[in-house]
Amino acid sequence: MPAYVVRPSRDEEFYVLWSTITASPYCWGSRAEMRENWQYMGSHVGEWDEVRFDRADEAGSSAMWPNLGDPYLGWNDDVFIYQQRGILRRANLKAACARLGEDERVDIGDLLEPFDDETKVRPA
Repeated sequence: MPAYVVRPSRDEEFYVLWSTITASPYCWGSRAEMRENWQYMGSHVGEWDEVRFDRADEAGSSAMWPNLGDPYLGWNDDVFIYQQRGILRRANLKAACARLGEDERVDIGDLLEPFDDETKVRPA
């Protein structure tokens, strides 16, 4: 499953694998926890790659586009489109992961903002 490593906050060593297929997080934790769980996630994430986590530390996301200094889901991206259900702000990403870790079918609707005509994935 294609995914980006996202670091929700500069102040905390917490990472999220954000799926570009399901538009949701599917693995999260510290770098050590992620490395430990990596082997159980199968070939859909490829080999463990410190470089992806280093990019997330520096830019907020491991994405390399549209450019390395300002990548998709990077520090300048506060907006995550969650399963086409609403907007999940970067500040709420860890809380969403905590709830989803207890029950992957839990409703996180209170953490989402509704779409409106002005919503953009990447702020202008």
